[in-house]
Amino acid sequence: MLLNPYTPGAGVPPRYLAGRENTIREAEEILSYIANGYFARSVVYYGLRGVGKTVLLNHIEDMAEAKGIHYEHIEIAERDSFKSNISLNVLKLIRQMSVKEKAK
Repeated sequence: MLLNPYTPGAGVPPRYLAGRENTIREAEEILSYIANGYFARSVVYYGLRGVGKTVLLNHIEDMAEAKGIHYEHIEIAERDSFKSNISLNVLKLIRQMSVKEKAK
């Protein structure tokens, strides 16, 4: 009997991120650039519901945290304001960074 690696449910991590090796490798490269003080372009992941975007983003977030990089993934629905969402999340990151700096 073959087991299906798909785990239904929003953001439920599977045991293995099948077919995401290239995307994860690219994210690792981008995070390495950032960790070394270089700038990187923003990346947008999009697709139909249930294809693993949230799981992938959570994995990339774990990779970023392991490198000490501030990271925020943003989910924006078509009906929502892109500018408002970006502004709120940038403010959130700035607050996180200032709290971490004060703690040093």
